[in-house]
Amino acid sequence: MNTIKDPAAVERFAMAALPLAQNWKPGTPVCTEAEFSALLDALGKGVINPALAGLLYFLAGTPTDKAEQEERREALYLARVSAEGAEHTPELINAIAADHNAQCSVLPGTLKQAAVDALRKLAPAEPVQVTNLAALSLSNVQTAAVEWLVPGLLPRGELSVLGADCGTGKGLWQAQLIAHVTTGNSNSFFQNPLQNPCNVLIFSGEDDPARVLRPRLLAAGADMSKAFVVTSDGFFRDNRHLLAMDSEEFSAIIRNTAPDMVVIDPYQSFLNMDIKMAERNQMRGTTTPFRAVLRETNAAGLLVAHSNKKGAVAGRQRLADSSDLWDASRCVIMMGRDKLTKQVYVSNEKNSYAAECKTTLFTIEGATVEGVKTAVAVYQGTTDKKDYDFIMAKAARPEGSKADAKEAICSILNESQSGSMESEKLRLAVMEEAGCSEATFRRARTDLKDKGTIYTKQIPQKNGVNKWYVFYRGETDEHLPSESL
Repeated sequence: MNTIKDPAAVERFAMAALPLAQNWKPGTPVCTEAEFSALLDALGKGVINPALAGLLYFLAGTPTDKAEQEERREALYLARVSAEGAEHTPELINAIAADHNAQCSVLPGTLKQAAVDALRKLAPAEPVQVTNLAALSLSNVQTAAVEWLVPGLLPRGELSVLGADCGTGKGLWQAQLIAHVTTGNSNSFFQNPLQNPCNVLIFSGEDDPARVLRPRLLAAGADMSKAFVVTSDGFFRDNRHLLAMDSEEFSAIIRNTAPDMVVIDPYQSFLNMDIKMAERNQMRGTTTPFRAVLRETNAAGLLVAHSNKKGAVAGRQRLADSSDLWDASRCVIMMGRDKLTKQVYVSNEKNSYAAECKTTLFTIEGATVEGVKTAVAVYQGTTDKKDYDFIMAKAARPEGSKADAKEAICSILNESQSGSMESEKLRLAVMEEAGCSEATFRRARTDLKDKGTIYTKQIPQKNGVNKWYVFYRGETDEHLPSESL
């Protein structure tokens, strides 16, 4: 929370307020009006941090005096508006006001846990009481063989990573994996049956269980009684705070479910708001608690990560954000699409305990399950080619077609954090990604604009100059729903 204006003052407030918030009951004050005002001032732009919303609206709603409640809420509203910046457009003001009114309608008791969690993060960390300072002698360690969930690919008690471009079909390959694990049966992708069916726990940050996950898994042949899911938005709806993979809550869900495999898709949806994914030390601190609970429960862990849009890079350089994920994982799988054959490849790029598996190839076909359209991966064979071979082959292919350019435009915009990109930067990125000419890019952009998939808009810059931006609206008439891929 590096946007906080006076961290020391915020820490002092958190230390004093934490026990009061933990024991709060209606009619019991947590802080005075003066202390609340001082907190807003000390937070500065931190008042618009989503992780603090539960705390601030909890504190604003706890006074029993209605007039004081309104004064606090008005002060919080003004602090939010001031922190948003100088451009107070009617749209921005209306959006802040709508969210403010919605937050004020939530009863303080509902926000209590979110407030306590936020105060714990704001308060100085208590010194850890170390109970064992002795090193372990290897003479007391019993030699053990690697235990596999999927032999030669996914080891139990270890972290593995799947990296893929957006829209490649990573969810469909996962569905084949989950079908194999939950039934124990062999399929085209995993040809050696397991001794026993296993449970799978899915932490889903993007896919709806009813609309996407269940139809997709049924189409692949998975056993629904052995598949369990927790969604990031569902957890937030029920608990009013985000679920982070390094939290005790996250570990408790794994322990309580006792799965044989844990899938986090994508892992970015379950990171603490303050984590900088490009910082190796922060990412290692985030994955260590997850690795610890995997070893405790002997479950195989699979983190699903988006790949980046860098040109002519493969393997670890193509894995988005932190390369520490590659180092911490015992198995790394990279997926992509062969631009020449249109097939999807699944390449085992790192395997610490066995020889790397051959690369799997598949295509995507439509399917209907329980009256719902979905998609299914169709096995096409294997190859010795790796991620590098497919990536480097792009440079030798003929000039990209308009279809390639359209696909690249949608993919790049969809992958961007805001769903938009400055027009000139998008042109350069698409020409590099699709290998197309500027004329082909412009024809592709025009087609997508006419179709309504994208739209352009001028945005004023800080220097007063207007720049054109391209915004992604989404596909409107695809044969398959985009979430099925």
